[in-house]
Amino acid sequence: MKNVVIGIIGNDDDVSEMLFKGFKNFYPDKLELLIKQDSKSNAKKITKNLQQFGIEIEQTVLPKNIHLEEIFLAIKQLSEKYTSHKLIINVETDYQTSCLALSSAFVNGIQAIGILKDKIISYPIMKFSYYNAINEKKLELLKLINKKQKIKSMEELSKLAKTSLPLIAYHLKGNKDSQGLIEMNLVQTQRIDGKLELTLTDLGKLIVSGSLNCSRKPKLK
Repeated sequence: MKNVVIGIIGNDDDVSEMLFKGFKNFYPDKLELLIKQDSKSNAKKITKNLQQFGIEIEQTVLPKNIHLEEIFLAIKQLSEKYTSHKLIINVETDYQTSCLALSSAFVNGIQAIGILKDKIISYPIMKFSYYNAINEKKLELLKLINKKQKIKSMEELSKLAKTSLPLIAYHLKGNKDSQGLIEMNLVQTQRIDGKLELTLTDLGKLIVSGSLNCSRKPKLK
């Protein structure tokens, strides 16, 4: 299986060094560089440094205002693009977005690596994607809650989804063999007047956003 290494390119001076160190344990067959808008000149310099390795390089220019959603979306698109490859995210290439990259790796079940005192750290991320764990009905419920922003009760969600109340309870709460949306930390609840009010967690919003916006692709160069 071929390796595709992902790196976010900002204005850090040691980007090339961080990439090179990662090559020791995870040598790439291809590099996918996600470039911040104000870092295009730095990306050119880094690409020139990488040419000595003869590695195929693709570049994606990220939106101007980078939020978790934008990083998440770009990485999700790469995970869909390289289904038959091993994806590795080097989270040390840009200090400002390292936490965003690590969060995106976790949600999409992608290998993430870091560098500590010149040693490669392989973060303990399972080969697991939330999108593989969420069936079509669960995703539909997430979208309904997201659209309304707040659902006042499971009964209301049952009517909106045109699904029986017991089945709604199963998708939300799960059972001993299957996690529900609440246990997966995608839906949060608050009991008000004896009814269970439902809203999405930040992670739930991110999952729905990635699902709804997967056709919106950053500019490729």
